Amino acid sequence: QCGSGHIFSQRASSRGPGLSCHFQPMRYGPEELVRRVAKIRRDFYTHGSALRRLPIPRSQSHLAAWNLHFLQKKVANNLDSMRDFTEF
Repeated sequence: QCGSGHIFSQRASSRGPGLSCHFQPMRYGPEELVRRVAKIRRDFYTHGSALRRLPIPRSQSHLAAWNLHFLQKKVANNLDSMRDFTEF
């Protein structure tokens, strides 16, 4: 829970999730939090995780889940270079 003085950039809170940190984490700096979140996203959205988690596409909803997974994989792999989601 954020107490008084923990939020330092209200404007940054409107940016895409995982692109910036607008509060002071308790155990490390804001840049480290952003780096750790980016690594978690890259680790989660791999080809192997798609094969383990997603059903073999048999319906439109399965195809949509695969499409969303690979779109998120693209976002996760490009977090360092992007500042918004307009290119997606």
